[in-house]
Amino acid sequence: MKHFSSIILLFCILLASCFVCTCTANDKVIEDHYIDASGNITTNKRQAACSAGLYIIAYEHIYEGGQRLYICAGGENFDLGGTFWNNRISSIFVPRGWAIQLFDSRNLAGPVVRLGSCVNSVRESDLRYLNFNDKTTSFDSWPMSC
Repeated sequence: MKHFSSIILLFCILLASCFVCTCTANDKVIEDHYIDASGNITTNKRQAACSAGLYIIAYEHIYEGGQRLYICAGGENFDLGGTFWNNRISSIFVPRGWAIQLFDSRNLAGPVVRLGSCVNSVRESDLRYLNFNDKTTSFDSWPMSC
């Protein structure tokens, strides 16, 4: 019986070791960002409440990975120069009936990509296919007249 309880104890120790968190210093906490009415980027969702209730969502990585930036659909023009988000957008979601233009320079200048649809939401999960991965510096959005 003594041998059997030693085996059970060893099994419990091995099983418990499987559930230990192995986090490293390189692990990042995913944090949502919002653009408020003044054009400031914040982590406070209430501060950046969107009156239309619709957000265009930009993602740091392809296939909607990494940090997320919630953009109030139909908001003002925004310049991302000098922020974490400058040249970091790799994928994007645009709600049905809304459009967005992504520019590779400040003040809505330079090459542009336009996304939007009256029929379906647009989920562009890899901006590399549009040759616009990590190039967005400014953008504007608006409701489409469908």
